[in-house]
Amino acid sequence: MDDLTTLVQKILEQLREVTHSKSALMVIKDHLTNKKEIIGKV
Repeated sequence: MDDLTTLVQKILEQLREVTHSKSALMVIKDHLTNKKEIIGKV
C-alpha cells in the first residue's frame, strides 16, 4: 500500500505544478457500493 500512496502523491504533486494549483485531491469510487474514498491530497 505504501507504493500506491507514494505513486498517488507524486502524481498529485505533478498535476498541481502543471496546473499551478495550490492543492490537489484524488478520490476513488467503488462502483458496486457507490462509496468514495480520498486516496491522496497535497
